[in-house]
Amino acid sequence: MLIYCTTVDIRGDYTVFSFADSSIDECLDAVSKQVYYGLQLVHVELIEGRKSTYLPTDAFDGHSMKIPLEQLRQQWEQVLSKS
Repeated sequence: MLIYCTTVDIRGDYTVFSFADSSIDECLDAVSKQVYYGLQLVHVELIEGRKSTYLPTDAFDGHSMKIPLEQLRQQWEQVLSKS
């Protein structure tokens, strides 16, 4: 899994980052850390295999996404187990 993102700092300088990890949680947290450090996201793209998905930049608030993603995963597993 790979994430590309473009950020802009307070001086208006643009930087392109990429993060690779087998875990989507780690990739999303790496992007969120950029916001935590004061960078503004311009573009975020998740690439998995040959598929590409643009992610909304306002979804990243500088906080970790691990706990909310785990809670969502547990809810889906509950729903699917009832089917």
